Amino acid sequence: AHITDGLIEDNSVRINGLGTFKLQKNEPRKSVDVSTGESIIIEGYNKAVFVPEEDLKQKSQTLQEALMKRMHL
Repeated sequence: AHITDGLIEDNSVRINGLGTFKLQKNEPRKSVDVSTGESIIIEGYNKAVFVPEEDLKQKSQTLQEALMKRMHL
């Protein structure tokens, strides 16, 4: 609930040692209804995105490399 509240109030929430949650706006766009061929508009919306801190990215990469070596890939 705290992250949701922060996104509503400030559009972003930073958690030290983890990263930042941000609201990203997706604009409306044109598309085609595949069943009818009719042009439609997909409404715009906001979505939450997560950007990890650099230290977390590095730890995740190290873990991924170790797992790949274990699997001999």
